[in-house]
Amino acid sequence: MARWIGPSPEYDYIHNILAAAEEWKQRCLLADGSVFTDESLWTLENVGDLELLVKKIEKSDEDRDILGWTQLIEKLKEERPELVRLAAEAFWFTTLYPENSGNPPNWKRDRVNELWEIAAPRVPIARSREHLINCRTLHGVVDTNRQHWKLWISLSCLLMMGRLWKKERPPIDLQQPPWEFIRWLHEKVDWGRKAPMRLAILYLLFPDYVERGQYYKDKGRIIALFGNSIQKARKDTVTEDEVVYEIRKRLEKERETTKLDFFYNKLIRRGKDQTWHLQTLAEELMFDESFLRRIDKLLNDKRQVIFQGPPGTGKTYVARKLAECLAGAEERVRLIQFHPSYAYEDFVQGFRPTLIDGQPGFELRNGPLLNAAEAARAEPDRKHFLVIDEINRGNLSKVFGELNYLLEYRDQKMHLQYSPAPFALPENLFIIGTMNTADRSIALVDLALRRRFHFVEFHPDRLPVAGLLARWLAENAPAYGWLAGVVDRANERLGDRQAAVGPSYFMKKGLDDEMVELIWEHNVLPYVEEHLYGEQDRLAEFDLDALRKGADADGDPAAEDGGAGE
Repeated sequence: MARWIGPSPEYDYIHNILAAAEEWKQRCLLADGSVFTDESLWTLENVGDLELLVKKIEKSDEDRDILGWTQLIEKLKEERPELVRLAAEAFWFTTLYPENSGNPPNWKRDRVNELWEIAAPRVPIARSREHLINCRTLHGVVDTNRQHWKLWISLSCLLMMGRLWKKERPPIDLQQPPWEFIRWLHEKVDWGRKAPMRLAILYLLFPDYVERGQYYKDKGRIIALFGNSIQKARKDTVTEDEVVYEIRKRLEKERETTKLDFFYNKLIRRGKDQTWHLQTLAEELMFDESFLRRIDKLLNDKRQVIFQGPPGTGKTYVARKLAECLAGAEERVRLIQFHPSYAYEDFVQGFRPTLIDGQPGFELRNGPLLNAAEAARAEPDRKHFLVIDEINRGNLSKVFGELNYLLEYRDQKMHLQYSPAPFALPENLFIIGTMNTADRSIALVDLALRRRFHFVEFHPDRLPVAGLLARWLAENAPAYGWLAGVVDRANERLGDRQAAVGPSYFMKKGLDDEMVELIWEHNVLPYVEEHLYGEQDRLAEFDLDALRKGADADGDPAAEDGGAGE
């Protein structure tokens, strides 16, 4: 859901803001009450009168005072007290969304109080409602441009929406998905320059369905970057917010987390589409951000890297996630796997059997490398990735052929074996390979090809994989924290870092005793047995219960002292 805008505790203020917005919706939009007192302020008559007053500011104050504050104060001094208090509450609601250094929370609070105090006789804000004007509630949701967030525009938009709703009372349930409400609102309001407040109203009222945004075009950018062909077509028949919601649900499923935010991830900024931010990816992977930034620099240097390490260390998973992050869309990432029978004709280009006019024949077909190059060349300002899993399972010199040269010299062209046209690898095509260091049957990468790749280690005894299982268990399965010690102890007994047991075996949702036992017996032990071929007598050292007792003893000071009492 779109409620999550960043990790705790730094972004916990969003809970205060959304709770305040929900209180306003129940008390003031669905009812005619007040958010600060128990009186009736948000009546159709009051809202309509205040809207007319604000329109006078809109006509007279557009080009001079960005906030129009002075005009508002002077006009309200002449109005009845309930209209003044309504103006204070309306202004309060418009401040829930924008966050900028020019109008910090204490400034917002002081302005709300200043408006509230104009009304005579004075009615104090109920003590039980004072939390609605504290700094956490008034922090703001999105950093906004003050030039686009004028007071009279925000108030006018909010009051117009409120008046239309109270006048028509459409049969729309605001506790349900908001698509019907959004369509109704679109029909009633010509947003124009009021678009920023549209973003605020929809997010504050429906944070489970509508994304926060900084500019109206942000939703279109999200669709362009992350929408598949069906979703991009649907934007012409349904609202953009509905399409973006579908994209969010897909991304949450793919990334197996609801902690996604298009702004925290730096996906979109003014005038420029950005990729998912490495900081958020690092948090999702439980890696240090500097590790991912280091890989990004390596990619920008040679355009190709290889992740090497034993099984279960997350090489392929991280390669795919990082590629999607840097590319900005999964459609710009292609995943293939090498194997011993993989050839140049499979990878680059070759003739394939087919039927031609009903007769058997051959046609020249491009492989994944040329297809990826073509896609990258079509979007020269975007990064495209080819992820090659188990890259060293193929005969690399045979598979790459003349590409061995082009990997290093991206500015050069060569004639391919089956094509007369000269070919060059585009600068925006990046390659990430993964290499299993535990399988002794796999050939090593020859030195000529090795020189064309940067190599990144994924080993359980080296960051960021070191300690990863302990971190994951602490957050997802704290009762099984002992497993991290068991795996570490097993790796010590194996004595071969290239064949160590990786953490991903146990990084599974719903981990319980039965699952732990099954994974150990049917995944870990067969792997260890293969590694200890010819040393079957050593398997007893990897008994799960024995390793757990040893790990518990390692972490228990009393055990280290021989279990001595006081």
